[in-house]
Amino acid sequence: MIGDLHCHTRMSDGSLGIEELIAYAKRAGMDFISITDHDTMAAVDRAIVVGKRHGVHVIPGVEFSCQDHKSGYKAHVICYLPMFPRRLEGACAKMLEERIRAGNQEMKNVMRLYPITLEQVARYSSQSRAPYRQHIMHALMELGYTDKIFGELYDDLFGSGRRCRVEKEYLELHDVTALIRQAGGVVCLAHPTQFAPVDMAVELAEKGEIDAIEVDSRNNKPETMGELTDIAERYGLIRTGGSDFHGFYYDRPEPIGTCITDAKGITDLFAAAKAYRKE
Repeated sequence: MIGDLHCHTRMSDGSLGIEELIAYAKRAGMDFISITDHDTMAAVDRAIVVGKRHGVHVIPGVEFSCQDHKSGYKAHVICYLPMFPRRLEGACAKMLEERIRAGNQEMKNVMRLYPITLEQVARYSSQSRAPYRQHIMHALMELGYTDKIFGELYDDLFGSGRRCRVEKEYLELHDVTALIRQAGGVVCLAHPTQFAPVDMAVELAEKGEIDAIEVDSRNNKPETMGELTDIAERYGLIRTGGSDFHGFYYDRPEPIGTCITDAKGITDLFAAAKAYRKE
């Protein structure tokens, strides 16, 4: 029993639709999968129905982009199996509003440099709850200005070049972990060393703000894998894994099942969710 518990669909910034992703997960040998789109659970109900058809168990999830406003470090937090998902809707709406604001301004910035149109970008963003940079880059690919989503042009516009980049205001990390608990969900710190030092994971674990930690992730710095395993054991955290699958809307090949959650991790996740339902 294995699962990839970090996957994105076209509802956020993935390149595959719900049906395509579930069918692919089945062919890739996944027993479980979690749809963890950014700031929305819009894909979950449909994914559960499609998953039953294919024999793939879908774990409801949502990924929040946060920032510890005290330290300035960013963090991504996944909520799994919320008992009261409606309690998350306010935070989702707030972050999506910010994504839409920034995404629309970035489109306008790019349109000053290249002859793309809003309609061309909308061709790729229409299923998403907000326009993402990947959608803008896909439109630029269509017009022949680049042959890839991530590369020199992306870096010039949104990376180190920053010619068109618009910064977003992220949700406060500690508010998000508290909100997930109020929703009866399991709190997981995703790819914990991608944006911050390992100390942040320790701090959150010590304060009891997280239940799980994504140890198996290629977004983690390789030299910290041992530390993350030790942290999980020291604080009794559930060890999860996921590919952070985005299809070709990603900066490197990352097939489903590249990183996985094993049987123990999946069992522990459901046990934690069940315990919260009894409180």
